Amino acid sequence: KTLKKIEKAREMVDARPEVDIAVDGGVNLQNISSIVKAGASLIVAGTATFGQGEVEKAIKSLKAEMEKAYREKWCR
Repeated sequence: KTLKKIEKAREMVDARPEVDIAVDGGVNLQNISSIVKAGASLIVAGTATFGQGEVEKAIKSLKAEMEKAYREKWCR
């Protein structure tokens, strides 16, 4: 349901590239790729970052997944 909302928002703002779509809440390593592919351009992943104990490792993992998803979505 949330991914559909992100996709709809992306459709609405595609004509205005200066508009970002932010997702805050519920973001984790398992769903961040789908969120990025749905069109989100800003991600807030507080619990996924700070709730695991190893902040640096969490950031690197989330960033890698985001970058991979971005390349798969936009760099064809």
